[in-house]
Amino acid sequence: MDEWLDCGLTTAPADRAAAEAGVRAAYEQGALPGPERFEWFGSPRAGAIRAAELAAEQKSVRAVVRTRPWAQARARVTEQLGAAGWSRHWAATGARTLADGGPTEGAGYSEAVVQIARRFYLGGRFDLTGLPSGPDVPRRYGGAASVTFAPSEFSRLRLYAQELGGPGVAATTVGFLQVEYAMGAHGAHPF
Repeated sequence: MDEWLDCGLTTAPADRAAAEAGVRAAYEQGALPGPERFEWFGSPRAGAIRAAELAAEQKSVRAVVRTRPWAQARARVTEQLGAAGWSRHWAATGARTLADGGPTEGAGYSEAVVQIARRFYLGGRFDLTGLPSGPDVPRRYGGAASVTFAPSEFSRLRLYAQELGGPGVAATTVGFLQVEYAMGAHGAHPF
């Protein structure tokens, strides 16, 4: 299971030859003629947009190569194990959150933001996940910092970095630049 989860979460370059072979096999198993061409995109967003376009044009084969085989496999397992058995099987193998391959029962955080100049803010945040912790629910801790610049009363630029880790859990570092723009009614106030 972890192998497939890792495969789905990887950001490494795609093995295009293997992916195309897998797609051809899925088409063959769905008794469909193989694809005429493959389209590769630079981001998941671009691929999702193209998938939506194909669905709108009714050229998507998702139902035949993904949805129908999944439903058939689920029905076979449910028939063999019964509804309660299927539920236990799904909980043990598929119903997992993406964070470290285990469910997270609860979480909390505390954040402080301080204005250090007319248009600048500093922020700090502490996260705690895996409440209550246990053998299948790892306890994770996170620390984050942010710097925010507000060029106007309608916009903000925020640089954010966060480190997540915990006992027996690999540390993860994330960062992003957030651009925020507000439109619409707002109260009168000096900026």
